[in-house]
Amino acid sequence: MVNETWLRRKGRIGQLKALGVLIIIVSGIALVAMGDSLATVMNNSAEPQPILLDRVVNGEIGPSRFVAVSGTAQYQSGYIRTNDNVEEDYYFLVDDRTNNMILVKSPTIIPSSRRSAAVTLYGVTHATSTKMQDFIEPDLADYARQGLKTITTLYLGEGETPPSSAAVLIPAAIITVLILLSIATFFFPSTLFAPMPIDSSVAAGDYSSNVQATGRFQKLSVVRPTFQFGKGTRKFVSAVANILALADRSWLIYIHFIYTVRAYGVSVRKTETDWGLPLNSTNVTDIQPGKVYGWRDRWAVRFQYKDDQQKPQTVIVSFKEAGDQVAFVKALGQSGFFVGSGEPALFGS
Repeated sequence: MVNETWLRRKGRIGQLKALGVLIIIVSGIALVAMGDSLATVMNNSAEPQPILLDRVVNGEIGPSRFVAVSGTAQYQSGYIRTNDNVEEDYYFLVDDRTNNMILVKSPTIIPSSRRSAAVTLYGVTHATSTKMQDFIEPDLADYARQGLKTITTLYLGEGETPPSSAAVLIPAAIITVLILLSIATFFFPSTLFAPMPIDSSVAAGDYSSNVQATGRFQKLSVVRPTFQFGKGTRKFVSAVANILALADRSWLIYIHFIYTVRAYGVSVRKTETDWGLPLNSTNVTDIQPGKVYGWRDRWAVRFQYKDDQQKPQTVIVSFKEAGDQVAFVKALGQSGFFVGSGEPALFGS
């Protein structure tokens, strides 16, 4: 017996690939955005690491480090930057022993009355933006003439502390799990077909209605008055299709594909192409009735055939109603095709 519940679950998982790609992209962006917070949590303890400004200027301290530094705060020497209409005040902390200094971002706008003072600061180091570096670099020569030395690629956020581990690691873990689950969808087939005998008690319906096809189709260069094949093939998944019985007792699975480009909800370009797949006694090697499992199960017929290069190929034609499948199987039999009863087996495409 075929375990339809398990097949249905596998089919549904396999049909989540498009959603999985979206989740991977969004989650990847979220992880990148959390990069600084993750680095800060991973690189630091609960207490700031005491350091000398010499290590900062020598490049020994990188961004996302929770540190404590001492020196003279030159509150009136620095820069005011406007970021998204918000003013940010920066000043220099100078080591009077070595004249090394680091740029410090003040948590508030510094009043003009505030004077220099010896302080010990704690905070988190950050990489300086390119624009900020370009703003500072022209002043490096003036600082050098005064015997001062600084680094343009790093600044200290005064009073900043690392985020709590739980606040960063739990969301990061959830995002990672979502990415792994999304990747897992690619290990399940997009189209899950299980061969099984048709239900002979079901009355035959109309196999020409509500047809979908999954497989590789050849491009049609001419449709009327006769079908003529051109160059090129294309893979379709659950595409709306037509089943045409031809005069020589062969069959053609036909897709009229419409591709519409929209901008702001308005159609700006529409392309129409025609695709077909001929099925006859010389290229078809096996036909099995069964079901396609997923969010909506569909009754189906699977054809295994050989293409023009004699390579094995598969196409699955599916129907909304069981009676439509029964009608198609009967029509195939009347045109000389043998349709097998099918053993429980899976096919993914």
